[in-house]
Amino acid sequence: MSSNWLLYLAAVTGCQALFALFYQVMLARLSTFAANRAYLLGALLASVLLPLVALPHAWAELLWPTTAQAAGNWGGWKLPNTAPLATTLGCV
Repeated sequence: MSSNWLLYLAAVTGCQALFALFYQVMLARLSTFAANRAYLLGALLASVLLPLVALPHAWAELLWPTTAQAAGNWGGWKLPNTAPLATTLGCV
């Protein structure tokens, strides 16, 4: 299995966990069953699609710094070009 596939599955699992936590805390006790069902189906679709969305380069650098120096440097952000995350990570 490719490590990119495993990273995608981890991202989908994380998204589903966040959506499920929000549902459990905010929506589970409501009696609007149709709205709850729509939220759950939308959350399932969103959790599959959100990891495929390209992040701006600045967010990618914040989440996955490329050097040890960048990992310790939180101040003085510059706004670089907004390359898709897949291109930044070398997936494409």
